[in-house]
Amino acid sequence: MFLSISSKGWTTTMGFRCNLIAFALLMFSSSVIADDSFVLFKQKQVLTLEWKTYELENNEVIALYGGKSRKFLTDTIYWGEAGYGALSGKRSGYLEGGVFLGNLQTVGPCLLDSRLFFGAGGGGGATKDGMLIHATVGIGAHVNTSFFSVFELGYLKFIQGNIESITMGFTINRLFWKLTTRG
Repeated sequence: MFLSISSKGWTTTMGFRCNLIAFALLMFSSSVIADDSFVLFKQKQVLTLEWKTYELENNEVIALYGGKSRKFLTDTIYWGEAGYGALSGKRSGYLEGGVFLGNLQTVGPCLLDSRLFFGAGGGGGATKDGMLIHATVGIGAHVNTSFFSVFELGYLKFIQGNIESITMGFTINRLFWKLTTRG
């Protein structure tokens, strides 16, 4: 009987049923938590603020600022995406964006970073824009356990145009770990 007339009978019946429901919920939740399919994974990631400069056509120098997000596949190899906008020069609407693959090594107190970027750039009245490839190498150092900075040199080539230039850049980077579950 679900409810009895007397308050003592109702309390006993309801107390037993509440305990039974609580026990069933506890058993269900512990089986979910103890299940091997619930595993916590961590992935090393780096967020980057970057400033870089290079020459467009006719010796016009452009400076860009932007950001990158790196997701590490191994301890040293990473991939990611980046976007940049013009900071100085005549090309106020000039943008770049793309994806990259790189390698970040620790050698003694220094960091060595090499990367190959593939994307597109243009706008801001630039006469030659389109697909670009940009290779960089950099040397840097840790500021503390979470932050590091890198000075980069590179070479940029617009695939369809005549823009080819040496690049220089400076990055400030924040290392963190992304936690995810699978299962």
